[in-house]
Amino acid sequence: MKNSRINKNCRKPLILILEDNVEFREIVIKMFLEFDLYAIGAGTIKEANEIYNKYSSSILFFIIDIWIPKGNGFEFLKTIRLRGNNSPAIIMSSIITEDVIKNGEKIGNVNYMEKPINLRELLNEFRKIKV
Repeated sequence: MKNSRINKNCRKPLILILEDNVEFREIVIKMFLEFDLYAIGAGTIKEANEIYNKYSSSILFFIIDIWIPKGNGFEFLKTIRLRGNNSPAIIMSSIITEDVIKNGEKIGNVNYMEKPINLRELLNEFRKIKV
């Protein structure tokens, strides 16, 4: 969990990125930083929950990979919704099936992107649906 530019008292809106591919996660964090947007990354559901517990009032957007070792991005997002956070989310997966879309509809406020992700498209999608 490399997020040295963010401290506990951060008042800027944060993007929480749940992605187990460290390299891709760090590239996305750097991309958002170039546009003066703060992103914080997690590689596991446990890390994502720890980050959410620490920064819950600042996290206003989620970018989530569905298939995470020892977990499922949908389950994480369901937990967040039950805690009262209905912030927009982009769900990433190598295959967007009808079941994936149905799961997202049940959770609400979800958009989808198929991997491999084009960074320009990710940024454009974020800008379309950001808070």
